Amino acid sequence: MSLNPRLTNSLTCRVGIPAHRKHEIYIYDAAGNNQNDNAVYNILNNRLTASDIYTITYDSMGNIKSKHNKLTHTTSNYTFNARNQLVSYEQLDDANQKQRHSPIRMMPLTEEYLKQKTA
Repeated sequence: MSLNPRLTNSLTCRVGIPAHRKHEIYIYDAAGNNQNDNAVYNILNNRLTASDIYTITYDSMGNIKSKHNKLTHTTSNYTFNARNQLVSYEQLDDANQKQRHSPIRMMPLTEEYLKQKTA
């Protein structure tokens, strides 16, 4: 029996972080979920709900609704349409002051576009 490499510990080099944390061992559970940073997963739907860094909520369709960063004290809110397509994103600080707001412009699927994708 061979093990899935994703499910085993691996030593990985991370870019852009302090030298003392460049090489970390990533630990995964039997379902393949990363267990670093005290990650907590919902056992019913296998979604990450919290870690040392984030608290995450989801809408009824499983899309990320909000993600609160405990280190920077910012909350990112996501809005999806009925087709589960991201239509807006905003980032708020702890005083609910907008840091960023990005309405997402939806591109209509034209016959020409679909032909390019299938060619």
